[in-house]
Amino acid sequence: MARVRDTLKAVPLGDKTWDKARKEIAAELDDALGGKVAQRRAELLLRTHVFRGYAAARYRNLIAQVDVFPFWQYKTHGDGNVRPSHAALNGKIFPAGHEIWQTIFPPWDWGCRCLVVPLTQRAAGLVMERGKPSASDAKEAHLLPTQIAKPEMFTAREAELIAKNGRLPNGIPLNRTPTWADSPWSEPGNVKHDWRLIRKRYVDQPEVLKAFENWAKDTEIPDLDMTVDEWIGAEGADTRRMVRAYKKRIFAPLDAELQKMKGKGARFKQPSRNKSRFGFDVAFELGEEAALSAAMSAVGRKAIGQVPDLPAVLMTKVQAFEAEVVAAKVEHAAVWSPTGDELGRFTLNRKNEVEVPPHLLPDNVTAHNHPDGTPPSMRDVNLTARHQPLEVRIATPTVVHRLRPGPRTHLAGAGELLDVQRIPGFDRQVNALDIIATRLGKQNGWSRDMETDMVQQGMLEWLAEQGIIHYAREPR
Repeated sequence: MARVRDTLKAVPLGDKTWDKARKEIAAELDDALGGKVAQRRAELLLRTHVFRGYAAARYRNLIAQVDVFPFWQYKTHGDGNVRPSHAALNGKIFPAGHEIWQTIFPPWDWGCRCLVVPLTQRAAGLVMERGKPSASDAKEAHLLPTQIAKPEMFTAREAELIAKNGRLPNGIPLNRTPTWADSPWSEPGNVKHDWRLIRKRYVDQPEVLKAFENWAKDTEIPDLDMTVDEWIGAEGADTRRMVRAYKKRIFAPLDAELQKMKGKGARFKQPSRNKSRFGFDVAFELGEEAALSAAMSAVGRKAIGQVPDLPAVLMTKVQAFEAEVVAAKVEHAAVWSPTGDELGRFTLNRKNEVEVPPHLLPDNVTAHNHPDGTPPSMRDVNLTARHQPLEVRIATPTVVHRLRPGPRTHLAGAGELLDVQRIPGFDRQVNALDIIATRLGKQNGWSRDMETDMVQQGMLEWLAEQGIIHYAREPR
């Protein structure tokens, strides 16, 4: 298996030709399968794994160019061997890098030969404008009848629904063959079996599985500074690696010195563990715990950054809308220009979700209600930093939260791929705030929902201090 894997890997690297690799793989399989069967299996292995290797490289190249090519169009091979689900996607255009491509990026089924064509904004518009090729255009372009399709463009929200439901709007399912593995094109590949697969394979040999699990936990790979168990991908492995490396770097030398003075078995006393419900340990810096506790106990007006008042004419209209929807049981949103012109109202009739067309957001004001009284979500923050509106307002029965783009949105990324959760230090801050909220909750009898709101509130203020947003919380 290892030799076959290495031979397969040599083809996309250019170290072996397709024919040479096929002969070598067939020779490896000849004793077990024999003759023509080995040759057919060698061809199958090459087509499956090499094509997927090419696809993974192509996916990374396309992802690196999404600012130039923000749309990808699906194209089939067009002959009589195209599956109905693949043929149904022919000509469809989805946002580049959208989650749906984790399901349909070719090859996403056995023997799939489909293609993805990157499109600029202008090119996508021209494709939609031209529509379905005429008979003469198709003949001139040498298109097969199955390649003549009417293009269709989907928004990010529409693509999300298609991916979630696993079917196109016309009802055709997008289910891959049961024997075909998932294709996480955006993740680096490897040849490791994960624990789920190993346990499934050896479910009928529990004594062998148990022995291997114990060995994997106790056996460290020196060059990688991890155990075999962690290399395979045990749950929480990354955290355990960090803790072990920390102990080795900080406490092992102290323990060695202590043992010289007090004898074998002496251990340096390590700090108490502060574990949040998210599973991470946090070591608080001097004064940090008290500062966070004070910040999370604050009430009333809280403003960080520049959040100037809106013009009086505009404010009157915005506040009238907020008064109208603040008691509603579902979310409603509206958008205004800086001069007070209302550009639209929107609702999905859902308690915790509303969509505003992204093209209406830049330089305008938008407001929506949170029926359950929660603070702005990280989605609201991403919306603010990503689309650069003049202001995003979230109305609750007691307060209005105001968000404006900060001067350092580049820390979170850029454009539609921006994600504040990837800002350096975000995870640590969430965990530190959760620990403080849990302690305050026990002291003050808060519910878990109240603790969650306090964590969310603390993250908003931290993001404002980082310059990602300007933020204010004002009584209604």
